[in-house]
Amino acid sequence: QCGRMCDGDILAAVGALLSGLHDRTVDSRGDVGSWVRHQSLCSLQRLFSADSRVLSNVHSDRDLALRLLGRILHAATEKIDRLRVSAGLLLESFLYGQCGTMSRTSGIDGLEADAVVERCIEELRHFIPNSQQNGYNREAANTGGRNACKEGINWVDSESAYEQLVYALSVSEESLRKPLFEGFVVAGSAEPM
Repeated sequence: QCGRMCDGDILAAVGALLSGLHDRTVDSRGDVGSWVRHQSLCSLQRLFSADSRVLSNVHSDRDLALRLLGRILHAATEKIDRLRVSAGLLLESFLYGQCGTMSRTSGIDGLEADAVVERCIEELRHFIPNSQQNGYNREAANTGGRNACKEGINWVDSESAYEQLVYALSVSEESLRKPLFEGFVVAGSAEPM
């Protein structure tokens, strides 16, 4: 038995949370799928923060990593502020690891990051700075403050976030460009929130 989550359990948990990022359910209460998407983003962030092996396992599984990264990019274009902020912070955690120090050539705990995943991460780092390293103000972001970032993406301000995130459409991997583009289309066609 494992004292911590086993690798298979980690990938299953991340896969289940990934499916929550697709929830678009709407009923008489409104966009209830947004509640599921938000909780999935928050749970992924907690998983990444709680155990370095989670991020390492995801980075070493090309299919899972690219699907997850695509959905996180899609969520980073959300019109709903709390979703966009959660997705932006999760995206930075995915790209930079717990403290922005994840090795670029090898994962954590001896797992090698997949070469395609690593290339995509490197490309996205050109467009998405590590705001935790650049003076990100979590309190300002959590309270809706417009001055949440210094030299990073201000995920609270949709226009500012979109202006910077649009450059990520030039990433070479189509499986990342497509969900990001779809996110921009959905955000652009949605009623103002």
